Amino acid sequence: MNALLHELKCRINNKTQFLYDYYQSLIAGSFSYKKFAHVKNFCLFVGYGRSGHTLIGALLDAHPNIIIGIEWDPLNRIRLGYKSKNQIYYSILKNSRCFSLIHKNVWSGYSYRVSNSMQGKYKNITVIGDKSGGLNTSHLHTDYNLLEKISNIIQISPKLIHTIRNPFDIITTTTIRTFERDYPNKTPKTSDLLIFIQKFLKSARIIQKLKEDNKYEMFDLYHEEFIHSPKEILINLIEFLGEHADQQYLERCCSIVNKKPHHSRKKMKWDNNLILYVENELKKISYLQHYTFDN
Repeated sequence: MNALLHELKCRINNKTQFLYDYYQSLIAGSFSYKKFAHVKNFCLFVGYGRSGHTLIGALLDAHPNIIIGIEWDPLNRIRLGYKSKNQIYYSILKNSRCFSLIHKNVWSGYSYRVSNSMQGKYKNITVIGDKSGGLNTSHLHTDYNLLEKISNIIQISPKLIHTIRNPFDIITTTTIRTFERDYPNKTPKTSDLLIFIQKFLKSARIIQKLKEDNKYEMFDLYHEEFIHSPKEILINLIEFLGEHADQQYLERCCSIVNKKPHHSRKKMKWDNNLILYVENELKKISYLQHYTFDN
């Protein structure tokens, strides 16, 4: 009975919070339209969790003319009834400020703070977006037309940022983190990788379809390449979004990038047959064909 009452209370609180956020952003957004008068590009992350989205989102948010929300989840919001461009923009700006001022740019135990930057602030917003990469891809699997729906609301075709990391690292990290959250007293076994392998491949096929349809511009950012050459790739990404990156901004951003990628695939035992299965599946997906367990 206590568990049932607790669940009911949580649902009521969540509904109340949603209604408050909805109407507060609707009203505040209508009064904040001048802040968004110069927005020329809207970007969304797509791909998979544990692939480096948060780092890239935080670096973009450090730019004086770019605002990036940290998993405000705009595609889901429009499914829930958000229908105003300025309401969406205002909510993303509020999320960016919250991540910087309240959460101090810390996510999943890691700090993404860029010293002396514009994280959570802006000079002239020309680019705005959100880094809900894994969530966005999951939503597109349910309703592939969500990108078109949000395009109609904001009257801008979204630019997609696709962050990619070795799939074996993504799958391993997702498995470990899920168990830490949901089953803290259990250690994941090799067989537990299976469900997360399927989830990854399902997301990868959605990205492949987006690429084949070629309706939206997409920037592929390979995590391992970014670690090796962060400045060059960040310059290209900023240009993709229609902005310019000065030297001071680039140096501050690059100072928080790790010097080498984490090979989290080594934290779990992978069966040879399972490795072979994943590698064979990756060969069917054009942008993942070069990845193996050992590379």
